[in-house]
Parts: sequence; C-alpha cells; structure tokens
Amino acid sequence: MLFINPNTLPYQKSLTTCLNRATQEGYIEEFYLHQEELRTRSGNRRYEIGDVEVLNCFHFEGKGQEGEEAYLLIMQTADGTKGTLVTSGEDLNGFAASLFQNCQRH
Repeated sequence: MLFINPNTLPYQKSLTTCLNRATQEGYIEEFYLHQEELRTRSGNRRYEIGDVEVLNCFHFEGKGQEGEEAYLLIMQTADGTKGTLVTSGEDLNGFAASLFQNCQRH
C-alpha cells in the first residue's frame, strides 16, 4: 500500500508531487466521477463503491482564494486496476464522499 504523509516529506507538499509519486508507484489509471459511478479515462471501465478500495487520501488547500481545495484519493479496484482520483471540495458528495469516508477509516 502506498503511504504518503504530506506533512513530512518534501515531495509530498503539493498535489502534483503526490500524483507523480503515485504514478511512480504504479497507480497510473486516472479515475473520474460520472453520476454515481467511478470510471477510468482509458477504456472507460465502470466501478461501483463496493469495487473500490481507497488506500490513501490527501487534502490540499490552495494558497490563493479561500475555499480553493482538492482531494487526492489513491485507489485499487477489485479487478486490480490501480489509480488516482482528484476531486474538488465541491464534488465531495455522494459517491466521492463515500470513497473519502472509506479512506478515513484506515
């Protein structure tokens, strides 16, 4: 399992550096949310909440305007697909909120 603590290591201080590290560790698929399912950018595979294990998650706050934030979830699916999901605080409801709650239980 990939473990990144954004408070300790310099390469983990930004969303971009965390994404780069996840890719280096083999989490190469880009996931996105479509209605109440998770999809892959390559191949357009679809996953439901029970098909996804969230291995780690991060919250980043922007330095600019207030309320600017992003969440990075590092995941693996039941079929072995490893990847990441980047979402904004505005999108953190429904399916995305369920994924994030699963991560906080670890």
